[in-house]
Amino acid sequence: MSLGPGAEVQLRYNPSAFSVGIGVDATFHSVDGTETDVTLAGGFIEPRYVIFVGSETIAPYISARGAISETEVKTEEGTATATGYTLNGGGGLLFVLGSRANIDVGATLGFKDVGVAEFPSGTFDLGTGSNLILRVGLAVGLGG
Repeated sequence: MSLGPGAEVQLRYNPSAFSVGIGVDATFHSVDGTETDVTLAGGFIEPRYVIFVGSETIAPYISARGAISETEVKTEEGTATATGYTLNGGGGLLFVLGSRANIDVGATLGFKDVGVAEFPSGTFDLGTGSNLILRVGLAVGLGG
């Protein structure tokens, strides 16, 4: 699969330096040398711990992510879906913009099981492997 763009939306509970986020994400890929398109979409949970470094403008963090995703594969012979999972670990940096806004730059590396799909020509295990997720986004705090 080629590298692909994606998007995510996440809600995060921040009682302390430890926080937990839940969200949904989707990524879009092609398979080199074919007319195949692959979409991965699903939900995740992401615990995170912010490391205090004495700065009011930057905060490093460590994180983990577990996800369940549906893989949709569109080929010339049809469309098939499979359910897989991801287990990742990593970290990032929060750049403080204000009392309720941060730029979040992060990366996770881990394991991906893409699942088993039913095509008209038969059942195929779509495989397993490693993945690298790079993220840049705006984090906005809501509520009291």
